[in-house]
Amino acid sequence: MLTSRPHSGGCGPHDNKTAERAGPIMNNALVAIAKDGGESVSADARRILQVMARRGITALPRNYELVYEALSGRNPELSADFSALGEQPRQSELDEMGFYHRLIGYCGIAAVKAQAESGVLLRNLKEQVATGLSHKRSFMRALELTGHSLREDTTDLTETLASLDYLMAAMTEFVTAETALGKTLGDGAAALDRIGSGIGAVEKTMVVDKLTQLPNRIAFRARLETLYAEGGVPERTAVVLADIDHFGLVNSRYGQQAGNRLLKRLAAIFRKSVKKNDFVARIGGDDFAFLFRDVDQNDVLAISERLRGTIEENLVFATSDTGADDALAVSIGVALSSSAGSAAQLQVNAETALAAAKKNARHPIRIAG
Repeated sequence: MLTSRPHSGGCGPHDNKTAERAGPIMNNALVAIAKDGGESVSADARRILQVMARRGITALPRNYELVYEALSGRNPELSADFSALGEQPRQSELDEMGFYHRLIGYCGIAAVKAQAESGVLLRNLKEQVATGLSHKRSFMRALELTGHSLREDTTDLTETLASLDYLMAAMTEFVTAETALGKTLGDGAAALDRIGSGIGAVEKTMVVDKLTQLPNRIAFRARLETLYAEGGVPERTAVVLADIDHFGLVNSRYGQQAGNRLLKRLAAIFRKSVKKNDFVARIGGDDFAFLFRDVDQNDVLAISERLRGTIEENLVFATSDTGADDALAVSIGVALSSSAGSAAQLQVNAETALAAAKKNARHPIRIAG
């Protein structure tokens, strides 16, 4: 089981470009992570690098995230998909897998591809417009010359007919070009609409957990950032992180289907438990995050107790078809916005509290500070 966590910040074209530029120095970056994180992180980094080198995976930050998630075992489906790739997987296969499993490092790829497609389309439209303008100028020139010729008293019938033929040919080319331009512009507008719709669908997909249909960690982090972007430190706001202890036993003992049923059941419970202005997300394999507004410390502790009780009462749902009566526990970490000057700090505080709760089963709810 791995212990280090890759950076989980936002995504977008800028971050994707940064990641691509960072690729050649990935090994140095992991060495630095290992030095900063101690022996366990160093071992994790070495293992990830060894797997990437053995399987011929390019040292890109997004690939590091994919390998980390696959080796951590937090997402059994991802781990199985990664194992099934075999040796020397193509980058396109890795990208498709990372996007399918909603990994942050891959979320900008679809948008970048759409941007490139839009660029090609706009260049083609520009060329078509330039061609149309050229035919228009030729027609205007022909019209001018024909008019001048007809005004000349010395022009005979043969010259007049030749001028008219020239004008008709120019007009035919102009009309043909205008018709083609109109069709091209119409097709281009439709294509841009499709690209825009596709980007919108991708953006929506990237913030929703595929299994539970809850918002995912990208959406959760964005919601936190929005709170602090409103100006100053948000008041009476709390983050609650809930982790199912030993969740891997469900998958190993009863199979992944049982684990999925459990997660979907919990998601339904959580969705009904939060108020309109609150927020719940699945941020990891068995990790859920809540954002509660207009609460103080006593309020959020009472809410956490109710959540823990509800979860533990319903965990048996996942294994009910096996006749087992095992009950899993849950650990909860709480952080208040009053003790955090940024969204990142608020999340770190909650993660620290959660880690403390997991170490002491007699105190499954811990509050930061």
